[in-house]
Amino acid sequence: AQLARDVTQLLNSIDAHAERLLASAGQRSELRSGLLAIRSATERAAAVARQLAGDAIPLPPEQVRDTTAHR
Repeated sequence: AQLARDVTQLLNSIDAHAERLLASAGQRSELRSGLLAIRSATERAAAVARQLAGDAIPLPPEQVRDTTAHR
């Protein structure tokens, strides 16, 4: 459970950095697209980590299955 919490904290840090970069990226679509993909991936990964820690109800498969959609 502690490992899942540590992973969640790392993902939150990644997400926060991506959010700041997104705010400074302006309308540069190539940057925005990549940063939005990072934020989406960190949200999904954090949900999985919470599941592993036993802090959340199971997620529907469509929320955890596709990790390559934003490439």
